[in-house]
Amino acid sequence: MQTLKQKLQEIIDKQLSDNSTQTDIDGKKYHDFVYQSELLSIAEQSYNLDRWISTKEALPDNNTECIVYDRSERIIGNVWYHPEKYEWWSDGQKVLIVTHWMTLPSPPNTESK
Repeated sequence: MQTLKQKLQEIIDKQLSDNSTQTDIDGKKYHDFVYQSELLSIAEQSYNLDRWISTKEALPDNNTECIVYDRSERIIGNVWYHPEKYEWWSDGQKVLIVTHWMTLPSPPNTESK
C-alpha cells in the first residue's frame, strides 16, 4: 500500500510529465510546479490537517508520529507506524488493530507579540 506522501508524489509526477504544465521563459522550460518538494510538503500538510485517514486509504511514512483510532474505538496518541513490520507502536507496545490515523497538529505558537 502506498503512503500518503507516495500518492501525492505520484500525482505531482504525472502532472509534471504533462507538457502543458511547462512555461517557456527566455527559451527555457519551467514547470508550473517549480518547487515540487515545497508543493508536496504543503499538499501533505493541508491534506492531513484535522482529518482522520483510513488505513485502507493510506499509511503514514516511517517514523511519523500519529494519533490513531483503533478497532476498540479508542484514540491513542504518540504512535508510530513501522512499514517493514506492518505494525503500529506506542510506548514500546504494539497497538493491535488501527483503523484510522492522523498526524499530530503543529505545536502552538508561544511567542509573545
